[in-house]
Amino acid sequence: MDHAALFTLEVLRKTNRPPTDQETAIILQSMAPTNAKLKVVEAQISDAIVHIKALKSQIEQADINLQRLREEEAAILETFTDHRRVFSPFRNLPEDVLREICVTYVEAGLPTLSCHRSTPSPYILSQICRAMRHIALTTPTIWATMNVRIESLSFRHRGLAQGVYLIMARRASEWFERAGGLALASNYVYRGQERLIRNGHCIWA
Repeated sequence: MDHAALFTLEVLRKTNRPPTDQETAIILQSMAPTNAKLKVVEAQISDAIVHIKALKSQIEQADINLQRLREEEAAILETFTDHRRVFSPFRNLPEDVLREICVTYVEAGLPTLSCHRSTPSPYILSQICRAMRHIALTTPTIWATMNVRIESLSFRHRGLAQGVYLIMARRASEWFERAGGLALASNYVYRGQERLIRNGHCIWA
């Protein structure tokens, strides 16, 4: 804004009168370069908004393509499942070696039958796969030792406790049946403090 325009604007600010035609022309003329620059900036802002929208659209399309590729990858990997199973090194291990692995695993920690949310090691072995289930259920050695931990409940839980104890008794019977004719080693631990048994079931019952 030039000196004349600044002077005119300053005079008008100190009065309440409307600007004359000459004053209006001076002020508008001084604003012309700024208005031109403003239009350029607004045009650039508009272009930037259009560009951002285009980028968002490209990102959305890229996300769609990525999801499609991941689904395609998952489908391809799924077709290899049987192939990987066939070539698994596990299949090349003799059954007697697998049985020794199972025995060693169970002997590493005393299997415990209780009402807590824990699965005894022989049951863990039987849940790995069909082949391991067969080996676990037909290897008497891993069922010949058991630690039974019994928790007592308060009077208001007596009905619940009875059902849980029946489950434990049935599991213990099945456990020792799988030991076949082997000598049995069992340890019983009774804990008197109250414990809450969720839903009245052992976690693996």
